Order: sequence, then structure tokens, then C-alpha cells
Amino acid sequence: MRSAKSIALLGFVVFIVQALFSQLYYLERMACYDPAFFSFLMLDSGSMESVLGRYGTFLSQLLPWLALQADASLEGFLRCYSLSFILLYLVWFSFTLFVLSDKVAALAIIIVCTVGYHFSFFYSTAELYQGLALICVLWSLFRRLGTRGSWSIGVMLIVVLTVWISFYHQLLIIPVAFMISFHATGRYMGTKSKEWLLPAILVLVWFVVRILFFEKSSYELNRMVTFDDFKTYLPVIHDLPSTIFFKREFDELPALALAILAAGALLLLKRKWIQLMIFGLCNAVFLVLILITDHDGQSPVMYENYYTVFGLFAAIVIADMFYAEWPAPRVLAVATVGLLVLG
Repeated sequence: MRSAKSIALLGFVVFIVQALFSQLYYLERMACYDPAFFSFLMLDSGSMESVLGRYGTFLSQLLPWLALQADASLEGFLRCYSLSFILLYLVWFSFTLFVLSDKVAALAIIIVCTVGYHFSFFYSTAELYQGLALICVLWSLFRRLGTRGSWSIGVMLIVVLTVWISFYHQLLIIPVAFMISFHATGRYMGTKSKEWLLPAILVLVWFVVRILFFEKSSYELNRMVTFDDFKTYLPVIHDLPSTIFFKREFDELPALALAILAAGALLLLKRKWIQLMIFGLCNAVFLVLILITDHDGQSPVMYENYYTVFGLFAAIVIADMFYAEWPAPRVLAVATVGLLVLG
């Protein structure tokens, strides 16, 4: 399963199944919550719309916008909108596998677009999901530095893609930081550090600039966690409604739970101590952050929305170990396919 053909087959099967589901459940995906709001905005204005400065959504609106220009029916418009997200994942997967020739990052895209979704599949317009898949493409560009093509062109592509990712969701700085840390502490430490250090700094600095200095909406300001929030809620975090929901709901996410456990176990078995600490720390920090942010328990949809980030952490570890570190690829291949079926 290490061949490009095997990864391509797996990816096309996964995304074709998701595309079929997007048509079978197009109303469930597009007629409630934010998807319904975005659909109304587009139908009302006849153009592509974004809110909160998250301009990355324009890509997912291209297909339904074309449907509007062709005077499609309401059903046709909603079906195109529901399908557009899956097509984007397929495009990014194909670009990573066939253009960047990166089987590892391509496998990560398959995993991240599958294991953490559950009911979030019906919250289709979430900018976070689209950004997570693109982080795998960004990881692929980091992996190519100094090995294929011009280093300067690679850095330029990293910067451009980083700017675009930052306009999906500011919270993506955490999975981006994890990706860079995992990459830096793996096989690219030491002599190769000069190849990734500058672009890594540029990526993180841009995200800080994006968060601190770009205009923020009242919605985003209200959701920003303060030091006082940590002082208030951290001591009682086990009793928060968000924590109670997480404990109950995580039982309904077997693929995600197994992916996290599998990623941690792979790092432990291969004695990747630094990467294991980074993996555990990022999971723990992100969990505390989302539990405190939505501590009141009033938005189950938002809870599951953020759980998908854990899938990115696991996907990068599993994909990386699958190709570079694990001596029995067939065993890990069967396990990976099993996770995708559960997802």
C-alpha cells in the first residue's frame, strides 16, 4: 500500500463515497445552521459571500455560484454547494499526490478528512475543515524543501499558502504549529534545519500578525479566551458542561479515539520521545482551550466542529510513521483502512 497507485485508489474511493453521501444528505448538510445562512446570502446576492474575514470560503462557493449563473433550481444549487467541499478535498489530495508526488501528505489528507467528522459531516461550511486539509498540503511543501526543486520557490509557495490558510480560521495556528514542530523534530533536525527554519518563522509570524493586527469582529472578540477565563474555569474544568459533553460524545467517535491512541502508540513504540511530547502537549492544550472557550455547554455543534483538529494531529503522525518508520507496512495499512471505515 506504499505505492502511489494504492494511495490514489484509497483516496478516490474515500472521496467518491463522501461525494455520494453529500448528494444523499444534501438537505441535512445545507439546510441548517451556517450552511443555510451561507446559502441564503448567496441566493439573495447572487454572488459569493464570506463573513468574519474568512475569505477562504470563496473556493467552496465557486461551484454553487456557477450553478446560480446557470439558473439552477434551488435543489440544484444546494446539491452543488454540498458537493463542492468534497471536490475541493479531492483536488488538494490529487495535487499533493500527483503534482507534489508526496504519498505521505496525501495519506494524511485522507485521514484528516475522515476520522474526526461524525456528525460534523453535516456542518459542511465550517472553514476549519477546509483549512485542516490545506495544512497537509503545507506540510508537503515543507517536506520538499531542499530535496526537490528550488528552495526559494518552495518558501514562496509556503508563504502564499500560509496567508491563504490564515483566512480560513485563526485557530489554525495551533495545528500549523504542531505540523512545524513535528516536522522539525523528526528526520529534518540538525543539518537540514537551515532549510525549514526561515519558512517556519515566516509562517508563525504571519499567523501572529493575522491574529493580533487584522480587524476582528465582535463575534471573534467575544470568543477569545482571556487569562481571567483560565483562572476561573481551569480549576473546575472537570465539571464544565463542555467537559461532560466531551466525555459522553467521544464514545461516539471511535475512529478519532483509535487514531489518537494509534498515533501515540506508534511514537511510543518507535521511541520518538520529543515528537510524542509534542503530540501529547498539542492535544492537551487544544482540548483545554476548546473546553474553556465553550464552557457553558450551549453549542454541541461547535464542540464537534473543533474535535476535527485532533484528527489532524493523528493524521500527520500516522502518515509519517506509515512510510518512514514502520517496518511492517501491511499491518499498518490494514489498521489505517480500518480507521477510515470507522470514520
